[in-house]
Amino acid sequence: MSEASRVVLVGQVCSPVSLARFNAHVKLLPEKEFIAESACAWLARQVGLPAPEAMWICVCRSAYPAAWPYGDEDVHVCFGTRSISNALPLKVESSTAGWLFQQDRVLLIAKIALFDELVGNDDRHQGNLLLGPTGNILVIDHERALGGTAAGLFSSDLIGPNHLLELVRELPAKQRAELKAPLLQFATACAVAVDRLPFDQIAEANPTLKEAAKRFLAKRAASLHDVVLRTLGVPGLPGISEVPLRSAPL
Repeated sequence: MSEASRVVLVGQVCSPVSLARFNAHVKLLPEKEFIAESACAWLARQVGLPAPEAMWICVCRSAYPAAWPYGDEDVHVCFGTRSISNALPLKVESSTAGWLFQQDRVLLIAKIALFDELVGNDDRHQGNLLLGPTGNILVIDHERALGGTAAGLFSSDLIGPNHLLELVRELPAKQRAELKAPLLQFATACAVAVDRLPFDQIAEANPTLKEAAKRFLAKRAASLHDVVLRTLGVPGLPGISEVPLRSAPL
């Protein structure tokens, strides 16, 4: 399936458990991007990032007969999320940076930036934050994460810049110092979540992709603490620390 042929279906789906119907966005993705979306949705939930409810949805060929991308299959399991009414895409750019980094959401945006570093997402600036109807922010669209656009299997070689992390690096020094402890804790939570990620279920049909994704995430999780320290810089400088620096007694 080429990038141009990827399709997002929007419509009602039925829960097999409760039989309730609700609106959902369903992506007809190639296997690699399906794994990336599924793994990132699971990880985001585990580390407490706000995101639309994610699910796997059985899609019938009749739902998209014009250009069904899955060959002779009559039904294919696809990645979907529950639709959020009146939500809008929010681009990361200079005009939105000031609003994004207001005091009540600085830590959340910094966590999202670190999560993008974990999953290798270089696509956050393209509207892949969602602004909910109450002003809440949610993370969406991770099909290009985990090296999804690289030539190799989940290779990090071609990943572009982390736009949110660059904005965190430009915060005032005092704000960066205040972020150090919670972001180091978040980095630890990310590493724990990667260890628990159900790769056998997410990539059951393709052991090669499963092992490649595991290596990719494990390598990036191991470097997250260093990423935090490099991004925030050295804390405890004069005018930053709560406790003034004093010379040691002779």
